[in-house]
Amino acid sequence: MAGPSWQLYIGIVIGVASVILAGVISGFRSRRSGKSTSGLRSLGTVAVTGSMIGLATGGASTIGTAQLAYTYGFSAWWFTLGLGLAFWTLLLTGFGKRLYESGNVTLSQFIGNEYGRRAAMLSAASVAFGSFLTVVSNILSGIALVRTITPFDQLAAGITVATIAVAYIIFGGMRGSGATGLVKTTLLLSLCAINAALVLSSDGGWGALRAALPHGQYFNLISRGAATDLGAGLSLVLGVMTTQTYFQVLLMSRNLGIHRRVCVLCGVLCPPIGVASVLVGQYMRIHAPDITPATALPLFLLQKLPTPIAGFFLGALLITVVGPIAGLSVGISTNLVRDIYKNLRPDTPEKTLGRMITAIIAVLPFFGLVCLIGGGGSLILSWSFLSLGLRGAALMAPLLGAVYLPGRIPPAFAAAATITGPVVSMISKLLLTWPVDPVFPGLFASCAVMAAGYFFGKKRRAA
Repeated sequence: MAGPSWQLYIGIVIGVASVILAGVISGFRSRRSGKSTSGLRSLGTVAVTGSMIGLATGGASTIGTAQLAYTYGFSAWWFTLGLGLAFWTLLLTGFGKRLYESGNVTLSQFIGNEYGRRAAMLSAASVAFGSFLTVVSNILSGIALVRTITPFDQLAAGITVATIAVAYIIFGGMRGSGATGLVKTTLLLSLCAINAALVLSSDGGWGALRAALPHGQYFNLISRGAATDLGAGLSLVLGVMTTQTYFQVLLMSRNLGIHRRVCVLCGVLCPPIGVASVLVGQYMRIHAPDITPATALPLFLLQKLPTPIAGFFLGALLITVVGPIAGLSVGISTNLVRDIYKNLRPDTPEKTLGRMITAIIAVLPFFGLVCLIGGGGSLILSWSFLSLGLRGAALMAPLLGAVYLPGRIPPAFAAAATITGPVVSMISKLLLTWPVDPVFPGLFASCAVMAAGYFFGKKRRAA
């Protein structure tokens, strides 16, 4: 196995620079032409698809999926399979179309227009908390990656990841997001194709995997239990449909036709990324049974690729991990300041709001690192599934009510539902021992509150 060397680090620098440079060049060209590369309703199919996949497939879909596959096999596929199902659900139910045509810029705004300011603020708080857990998930991925290529311990690796994420935002990594996302997506798909080819052409390929690993565990989509794994898939579907960051990217589509094509392409391209990472996790389980599972994918690249090329893809993978940390930090900060604080203090000057957003952005990645103290060995995907499930439990029922039952549910019930769902999910996760994914009781509780509101409103209207 290739160890850290000057060739490796040069490759890493080139990989990082290739992604960031695309965004810098794109942002520079857009400023010269006066056109936005990341504004609402301004981009075409390729740019929006690149941005969406670059955002959706961070460390969880690569490093995290390989980690879970190392222990459980194809059960780890639920993350990217759920992503694909989520985009098909947005398309086939017309839910994405209704949100796109609503004219709203944020999901909290959409809820606020139907249920009032209190519901909007509570939904923003719930979504911010859920999104923060995804930041934690990607920090875990980054720690595993950095520790593979440096002699750093967990804390030093975490500080490195958080610092890179903040620097990525400050020095313009979010500019030209369409071009950056497209380059990240191209590199990620290329890496996954290479990984799958290497696994299937090495040491007996697919047949060797099937022969060496127990079928009931490693080739079973529900090896962790049907309730757990199906709940993980449901968390992905609900989480994507109720996450502001994904909604914001879809709003970049120039028209509804592009919006539809983006959903189709993301639905097709996301699942194969997970398959490649699952194969890597299974391969490393056989050939490196004593490693830390989170390092399975980085170590596989160092074993199988020439050192400079491995470094290049590790650098690109680092930006794939850091990008979502940066993007979610910006989204959470904007959420907290503009959807919550500004509603409480509407007279606050824009300059002050901007400074508050900047301050929160600078702190969030490091706060995520603090939350990981003592839990650095936890499963990356467990944070991701919980994060998306909490968002779905908070917003899915109120959004469905706003879309399909406008004017039928009293605002107080919608506001209660946005809190009841995630609270019940967290209680289920932390205090109860039943073998059910926390998204199920949380979603049931939220829907029950909304149903009570519907019948209460119906009775009041009849009176």
